[in-house]
Amino acid sequence: MSKRILYLVALYLGVVLLIAPAAVEASAKKDLAFAVSLAEKGLWREAAYRFEVLARKSPSNGRLWNNVAVAYEAAGQYDKAHAAYERAATVLTPDLEEFEQNRDAFEAFYIIWKASQAVNG
Repeated sequence: MSKRILYLVALYLGVVLLIAPAAVEASAKKDLAFAVSLAEKGLWREAAYRFEVLARKSPSNGRLWNNVAVAYEAAGQYDKAHAAYERAATVLTPDLEEFEQNRDAFEAFYIIWKASQAVNG
């Protein structure tokens, strides 16, 4: 290969490597907006799925895991909500007040719900 072709290939790869993260970020923002719109419409199961897909792509993003938990809770999938709250707690800093409020309210409910499941079970 000539030096010119190698240069063009290197230049092309450099551009691709610079653009790719921005494209991925734009796609993630679009996917997040879509998940939020589903939640706003009350389509909680689909929103939970979409939030979870995003969270699995970015497993250290506690805010996404919080969204997963809230969506599963709203969909009535309490065991999945509990697991998502637990996951969020492992990656979130303790100063996120919204998460603490969501988790504390859910855990109070979840304890009672689990007990009722054991009794009715």
